[in-house]
Amino acid sequence: MGIRQWCRIGAVSGASAVVLVGWIEAGGVASRTAVQDDAGWIVDRMLERGERYGNDRFRAPYRARLIQVDRRLDETGDVRRESTSEYEMVPVECAHFERRVAIEGRPLSGAERVREAEREREFREELRCGPDAGGTSGGNAINVNEELFSRYTVQLDGEETRSGRPTYRLRFQPRGSGLPVRRGIDRALNRSSGRLWIDGETFEPVRLEFALNAKVRLWWGMLGAIYEARGVVEREQVFDDVWAQTRQEMYTDMRIFFSRRRQASVREWRDFSRVAD
Repeated sequence: MGIRQWCRIGAVSGASAVVLVGWIEAGGVASRTAVQDDAGWIVDRMLERGERYGNDRFRAPYRARLIQVDRRLDETGDVRRESTSEYEMVPVECAHFERRVAIEGRPLSGAERVREAEREREFREELRCGPDAGGTSGGNAINVNEELFSRYTVQLDGEETRSGRPTYRLRFQPRGSGLPVRRGIDRALNRSSGRLWIDGETFEPVRLEFALNAKVRLWWGMLGAIYEARGVVEREQVFDDVWAQTRQEMYTDMRIFFSRRRQASVREWRDFSRVAD
């Protein structure tokens, strides 16, 4: 069976950004008796935690409110346009659907509700469930497994306390040239580096910082190019046995055909509540 997926792709006007999502079931507390400078051991424990969920259908026992702020920027970084949307995060079979409920603080119009219902219908039709699917659809889904980590050199960068909990801080960077490219997202993965914080007791990922090291061409440059992309993802223990994504920040500078786009987004998940199985 495959390792439980805890990543998905978030589309940002054509740019693919790696976004962490949470495992939702409880796992045992692992020992910290291994060699502390062994980054490989820490990654193995994180993957083993995912493996415990690999043989079980994804269950999503919570709802949440999502606030998203999108900003279009000019070449100096000043905000040209800003928009705010509110979503209801609802469990749908083996995943969560982000159902938009308000724009700029107002409820959706009738036409907007119709479009939202159509988006949810398409989401349900494309949903793939099962131990290897991870509740995703599409060819750019990212599984956090040995194949993904084989692209990177990972080093233990230190230990620190975050939210009162001990964490390992890891640093990763591409191994070099000649890394495999089987899908479009692989070009971005092969040019990304950053830091990953892992909880020292549960081995849940709690924070990811990443950035592109070099320009990524879209369709050999004919569609466009991503000049810069960076982001931060944070996860927290929202219930005793549930970890979930709570904040995401993204910045992209890219070209789509002949149009240059610089934009930033902030997403915050709030008001988590349990849903009966």
